[in-house]
Parts: sequence; structure tokens; C-alpha cells
Amino acid sequence: MGFALRPASCGVGYGLETAKLLLDVGFDDLGRHRVWGARSPFDTAFARTVEEAAGMVEEGTIRKHVLKAGKWRDSVVHAILDREWHGPLSNCAAGGLCVRWCRGIRTDAIGLILAVTVASL
Repeated sequence: MGFALRPASCGVGYGLETAKLLLDVGFDDLGRHRVWGARSPFDTAFARTVEEAAGMVEEGTIRKHVLKAGKWRDSVVHAILDREWHGPLSNCAAGGLCVRWCRGIRTDAIGLILAVTVASL
């Protein structure tokens, strides 16, 4: 899974709610066995969000696989298995992003979602 928020939307819980929404879609709607995502090693806020709040586990580093601004960069992989998922969105904050996939994603509130990839093994 992957997503990005507008800078103005950061730090208010939308990342957590978006991660939980995407995990809910992956497990409950699509029936996946495993959902994973990758992040920059420098994105510690995302690491806290997916590990502590969404229950994902850091699995390791993919070395020098993304070419950005002329430099090869690492990515850190996080994943969660269906048996570890405690969804659906049970911890939505009041007035937060508590919408189901079929209703669409409120991009006005959470920012622009650039990519969503749900994979299973």
C-alpha cells in the first residue's frame, strides 16, 4: 500500500486513518492474506504510524532500488498478515475519516492519495 498526504494535512491523524482504511480494504474487501508497503528510511512519522498504530511490522530494507534526484535510495518494508489485522476501522477519531471504500476517499480532508497497491503472497 502507498499513499501521500498534502503537507497541510500532516500531523493530525489522517495518515493513521488512511492506513487503516487501506488495510481494511485489503483484508476485508479484497480478502488478501498479506498487505505491505515501503517507505523512505528518513520517514520516521510513517514508521510510527504503520508500526505502532496500524500494527504493521518492519520486515527489512530494500537497498538502493529507487532512483530519486539522481541518487539510488533505500526503502524500508512494512507488512501485516490477515491474522494480525484487528480492523475494521475501530479507532476512528470523532469527525475523522470513517468512510468505507465504496463511498470513496475524502481527498479534500486527507490530501491527495498518489498510489494504492495491495499485494498478497
